Amino acid sequence: MKFRWRPRRGWIRFLAKSFLWAIFGLVILVITLWTVVRQPRLASAVFSMLVQSGLNGPMEEPKLEAPAVPPAGLADPVSVGSDRYALTNVWEVRLSFSSNEWATLSPRRVRPLKEIFRRDGQIVLRNPAASRPGIAGAMGIDLPWSTGTVVVAGTSMDRVAVRFKGNGTFLEATRSYRRSFKLDLNEHVPGRSWGGRKMLNLGNMGSDATAMREVLGYELHERAGVPAPRAAYARVTLSVENRFQNRLLGLYAMVEDIDAAWVEPRFGKRGATVFKPVTYDLFLHLGDAWEAYDATYHPKTKLAEGDRERLIETARFFTTADESEFARRLGEFFDVDEVARFLACQVLLSNYDGILGTGQNMLLYLDARTRRFGLAPWDLDQGWGVIGFAGSAEQRVKASLWHPWMGRNSFLERLFRVEDFRVRYRAALESVLDQWFRPEYLEPRMDAISRTVRPFLAEEDAAKAARHDLAVGAPRSESDEGPGEGASLDAPQNLKRFVRGRVASARAQLEGREVGEIIRMQSFW
Repeated sequence: MKFRWRPRRGWIRFLAKSFLWAIFGLVILVITLWTVVRQPRLASAVFSMLVQSGLNGPMEEPKLEAPAVPPAGLADPVSVGSDRYALTNVWEVRLSFSSNEWATLSPRRVRPLKEIFRRDGQIVLRNPAASRPGIAGAMGIDLPWSTGTVVVAGTSMDRVAVRFKGNGTFLEATRSYRRSFKLDLNEHVPGRSWGGRKMLNLGNMGSDATAMREVLGYELHERAGVPAPRAAYARVTLSVENRFQNRLLGLYAMVEDIDAAWVEPRFGKRGATVFKPVTYDLFLHLGDAWEAYDATYHPKTKLAEGDRERLIETARFFTTADESEFARRLGEFFDVDEVARFLACQVLLSNYDGILGTGQNMLLYLDARTRRFGLAPWDLDQGWGVIGFAGSAEQRVKASLWHPWMGRNSFLERLFRVEDFRVRYRAALESVLDQWFRPEYLEPRMDAISRTVRPFLAEEDAAKAARHDLAVGAPRSESDEGPGEGASLDAPQNLKRFVRGRVASARAQLEGREVGEIIRMQSFW
């Protein structure tokens, strides 16, 4: 008997019915999926399941063996001297792991949060089951420490403590060996360091086609007088026993770690205590027991005597003081000028993956000399107006200077109601615009950094170098008043186009010719 794939008669009716049933099934599937994503708990469970399942798939092996002769431009410790962190330095970093070490490094699954996504668009980023705050931990992924051998600019170090780093950047690289790394040189060999630093951070810049948003953002803050980590670059190779040897991972950002070695040059021998808070409600009073604050503020340096009490006292003042007392005593608890400079830089960068938006990626410090708090930047790869869920690209170019936060932000809302702060903040904006955040300064700086990094991007992938050219914009000649040929400044996320548009909007807002866009968080709900 032969199988009849269609009826002998009425086959047009058969096809029509099949088509209608297919459309009906597709509609039911869309309705079901829409129902799921509109339920915060269901959406959280689905996303967590998809992310964790992504860890089970095969990893894409690095295809390019590191050439014996790297591009010209690798830094030499002898010629560079003591200042290892500069944006013209590219260091050679070789990572090697045994099979057991690589297995130990693998992400560990923990219980995900039941509700990660809230109906107001905010995301819960602190999971008590994970060792670190962030979206990866919220979705049930923890990043354990292992060991490996590390060679930095010819200096070989074994038994280096290593873990993967990042949250969104890690999730983007779950199937790739080209992940970000944190290296603790001191953990198993006390006193060991490189260039005076016991910890090295290697960021893969996976979402940054310019290869400079984060590092240039730190430099902007530092030039504006805000304490900020310094950065250089690294050409990273990877070897894993029984898998591959000396494969090229490519160009990474090597960012200074926030520890005692970072604190002392900026705050003197008495130093400062540094926290890395993750909260939408900075300085909300949570009671008088430190346990309520510990996980939220995540101390990065050793707590000195009285630090806990000072943070709790500041939270109590911030939460309970009436408007008059808050304005009058604000300078007792915060270095108002430094906070104003920090916020001026964040606002001009339209950085909504930090204090203006997600409530993370910032450093809070308590100066031991003044006992006042200030703020410093961290993880700026989504700065310069590129983060996708905060309004549109054009809205981020024209984002409001006077209502710069996205969603609810009790700290900034209260701060911006203080007239004295607004005066200082305006002065900080004008100073940064006059000196550092202007095309005449930034575009030549971008061109200089591009000349440093482009050969290393091209070594990894010619298409990556081409994307870099489009994302940054072609260099300007000294006589050119406009963008260079091929600059592609029409691209919404082009770095030079963003700077020019942001400067124009900021000037117009300060002069009262423009109101500015209040940025709304995009949400499923």
